[in-house]
Amino acid sequence: MGIFKQRIVSKREIPLVFAACVVPIYSWSIIRFFDRITGWLYFLNIWEILSIFAYTVVFALLESLLLLLAVILLATVLPDRFFRDRFVPHGTSAVLLVSLWAVAAQYNDEALRQWPTRIILFWLMVAVITIAIPHLITQRNRRVEGAIQSVSERFVVMLYLYVPITLLSLAVVVLRNV
Repeated sequence: MGIFKQRIVSKREIPLVFAACVVPIYSWSIIRFFDRITGWLYFLNIWEILSIFAYTVVFALLESLLLLLAVILLATVLPDRFFRDRFVPHGTSAVLLVSLWAVAAQYNDEALRQWPTRIILFWLMVAVITIAIPHLITQRNRRVEGAIQSVSERFVVMLYLYVPITLLSLAVVVLRNV
């Protein structure tokens, strides 16, 4: 148990990386919601649209928590010097780049379905390399590490907006399913 406690990341660092998970996932979910709302206005009333928004936000919360769990698990499994010693900059850069690649994949979903497997594997390798590059840069450059840390701290401000929206959305989802 003592070895496991040494491997877990600091409780002060987790909210910073969670904020880095929340901002891109919630933002993309809200953008996609507003992209589709014009079609819904023709056949749904306002309460049904707000319910869809609530489900969207709750699902974004689940995605954010799963991504945070994956990053914490990665930091726990990998050697300390590789990830956990600089958990916030490494976790934030990894989360932001994974989110960027996920947005690109979702945005080009139709084209991706027609690509052969070898091209998908090539782009998957490119994605892994682009996620690894900031890790290597932050290992060697303290200024980049500080900049990423600063971005993560600024993302925490967005939690003051997203947490109340999430709590309201959770209430709506619970009330609709009781």
